[in-house]
Amino acid sequence: MAKSPVITVGRSLPQHVCGLVKDVVPPMHAAGRPFVAGALTLGMFGWRYGWARRTSLVAAGALALFFRAPKRVPPTSVGAVVAPADGVVAIVDESVPPAELELGDDPLPRVSIAVSVLDPYVHRAPVAGRVAVVAHEEDGPTAMRIETPDGVAIGL
Repeated sequence: MAKSPVITVGRSLPQHVCGLVKDVVPPMHAAGRPFVAGALTLGMFGWRYGWARRTSLVAAGALALFFRAPKRVPPTSVGAVVAPADGVVAIVDESVPPAELELGDDPLPRVSIAVSVLDPYVHRAPVAGRVAVVAHEEDGPTAMRIETPDGVAIGL
């Protein structure tokens, strides 16, 4: 016979369940709250109609999943570079950085990350530092140069 789950002393069952849900379900990014609230509001106005209620609840759930922001613990090593987004490493090669970043004409290591719709849509700073240059091409990628406190320039 299976054991019943142990409830932490001093906490009621609803408090324990809420704590478990908070540990498992990642929080939502603040930018997604208006979209989820809009979908739920449409569902409240169409509550009498089953199709409107179901559609708005599915849309709110999908938007909440899209805007989730899982907690990440970056490494504390000096000089560590972390991935700026969740996804799959697609390409590891060398490439000449855009001239606007003023990183020279020599090929530098490049890591490309492919992000799907199912990955959390949160981008993080890969290193601690100051954004020195941002170069944006029309209908193209945005590149930037970050200068670390040690004076190292990193192109993104």
